[in-house]
Amino acid sequence: MINNFLSKFKYLIGPIAFLAILMAPLNVEIHVKQFLAIFMMVVCLWLFTSVPLFISGILGVSLTVILGIETAKEAFAPFADPIIFLFLGGFLLAKALENTELDKRLAYKALSLPWAQKSPSRIVLMFIGLGFVLSMWISNTATVAMLLPLSFGVIQKLKTSFGIDDHKFNEQLLLAMAFSATVGGSVTPIGSPPNIIAIGLLNNLTGSSIGFLQWIIMSLPICLIIFFYIFKRCISHLPKTLDLNIKEEINDYREFSPKQKRVLIIFGLTVFFWIIPSLVSLVLSSESSLTQFLSNNISAPVVAIFFSSLLFLLPLNSSEKILTSDQMSNIDWPSLLLFGSGLSLGKILFKTGLVSYFVDIASTMSIHIGVLSMIVLLLFLTIMFTEVASNTASANIIIPIMIAFSQEMNLNSATVAFLFALACNSAFMLPVATPPNTIIYGTKRVNKLTMIKSGLGVNIVSAILLSIFMLVF
Repeated sequence: MINNFLSKFKYLIGPIAFLAILMAPLNVEIHVKQFLAIFMMVVCLWLFTSVPLFISGILGVSLTVILGIETAKEAFAPFADPIIFLFLGGFLLAKALENTELDKRLAYKALSLPWAQKSPSRIVLMFIGLGFVLSMWISNTATVAMLLPLSFGVIQKLKTSFGIDDHKFNEQLLLAMAFSATVGGSVTPIGSPPNIIAIGLLNNLTGSSIGFLQWIIMSLPICLIIFFYIFKRCISHLPKTLDLNIKEEINDYREFSPKQKRVLIIFGLTVFFWIIPSLVSLVLSSESSLTQFLSNNISAPVVAIFFSSLLFLLPLNSSEKILTSDQMSNIDWPSLLLFGSGLSLGKILFKTGLVSYFVDIASTMSIHIGVLSMIVLLLFLTIMFTEVASNTASANIIIPIMIAFSQEMNLNSATVAFLFALACNSAFMLPVATPPNTIIYGTKRVNKLTMIKSGLGVNIVSAILLSIFMLVF
């Protein structure tokens, strides 16, 4: 009965919350009350309805202008934030990898290596490692969708070459592929939406930033430990008795095409210029002319949009380009609009002073349990929250509050924003928690209870590692 009620009236939860807050006798300024009503309505739409996330976000931003909380120019300025263009460039590069099948080509190339085919554990390592590496640069959804057909070939390979035909192991292999893709998305700034949201909010609200290479250096040790936990857990389900007489190999099915080579060069140059400013700043002083030039002129968003533009120009001597305007329309525009609305709402949350009310509650609790203990608790709660809410929605709700809390407690805002972005990415338990889980569960080869048990273990490891990182740094 409760489910039927919620299904019928879930779209009213947001508007009811909006009206209830507007009419409540709160001892705050009118514009603060109005924005609290808008913010809670957007949160309710994100959590309880199937309204597209970006539509709910844009609705909230528009209402701030209609009610006079913010001017249109200020409210919509974050939609043109440079961080949006970083993700746009990432989307275009990912589309080029997909359209030229370069991602699939690299996957076959890796699995055809003689080293990888000598034992089942090496095949598993290479296979889930592909998910981990590819999802650093393209969405984890696209990674799993691309690897899924290949996973059935890997399962067949393990059966014919090593006599492995075990349902429980095959189930764990599919889960490991999905989990690895989710973890890999945390490694780079463009790997997952919460990463971009954290960097954008940090820059808009505090003026500080996390460089492309700096993010990778911070995240890679954490993500590698989680990845190897996933790998070890997967191969622990390998049958004890194996037939080690290899009967066939995965063949390298074709060479790189000219178009694939061009995409590989552009992609390599993009990554190089993403990390070179950070590398130069480690060698030279921050006052050197080269460091200043790279810092001011070769920012990650500029690099992303410049090199992704070349995809529409090359090859110069042919009318058949790597990407066309038709393919441009097929990238994930809703996510870009959602990022813009999240940055806008986060900025207004600070400007109205509303975020201070949430911070006061957390500060009061931290008096009793300690600041670091409070953050560790919030990390655990965030990981569980993102199991039932979109990681993008979770990041838009939680990260601005945690940035304000870190400022109030004199903590490093960049570290806190970084950790909570990774916490928002740490959804492994439920089929609805993240698209890779949904795709794997949709094959009907994975039991829901198995996913919950396996995902809970990864959640716990993630929470412990993030807590250790917080306590150390």
